[in-house]
Amino acid sequence: MEMIYELDNFLIYVINNNWRSPVLDQLMSWITYSGNTPLIFLYIFSIGVIAGIIYRLKYFRLAPENQINPLRKILMIILFSAMIYGVTSGVIQVIKNTAQRPRPHVVHEIRKTEALKNTTAGEDKESFPSGHAAGTFMIVVIISRVFGRKMQVLFGWALLVALSRVYLGAHYPSDVIVGGFLGWLMANLFISKRPFKAIFTIQQGGYEG
Repeated sequence: MEMIYELDNFLIYVINNNWRSPVLDQLMSWITYSGNTPLIFLYIFSIGVIAGIIYRLKYFRLAPENQINPLRKILMIILFSAMIYGVTSGVIQVIKNTAQRPRPHVVHEIRKTEALKNTTAGEDKESFPSGHAAGTFMIVVIISRVFGRKMQVLFGWALLVALSRVYLGAHYPSDVIVGGFLGWLMANLFISKRPFKAIFTIQQGGYEG
């Protein structure tokens, strides 16, 4: 455990101080905003609507007597995605309250940029694990389950959100690694079970990679 703390301290210094530039400060703040909770719910709503439209146009019309009503499909995807996010956020919060790890910008003498102040204002004081990383990895799992494995390319965006949290000094590397893993795990645990598997499948005949 001591080795992990030492590696965290080393990496937070390298990423937060050695990589610094005004351009990266602004870019990382935009990236981190893209993982904020209000946008996660916007993504959930958009996934449901887009999936419902595709389902209606490509699959429902082929065998409507054996299919879920498209509007109901939209509502179910939105509802169950929001539920998965709620449960994931609850697990993250329980761990935060148990671990009580302060954020790196509180403990270390690192750059306190405007981006850091803006992106941590009103957030909880605990650092471990990262809610941003959990939310973005969860969303990518949902997107790739609904629209196909080709959408796993969006894990690149989730990784950037996680990196932005470290760059801005809001989290240690281990915070975002564990947060991302929990988001990925929770989404897969739910979606692999019935009735979630059927709800998040829009292709006729099952989930297609």
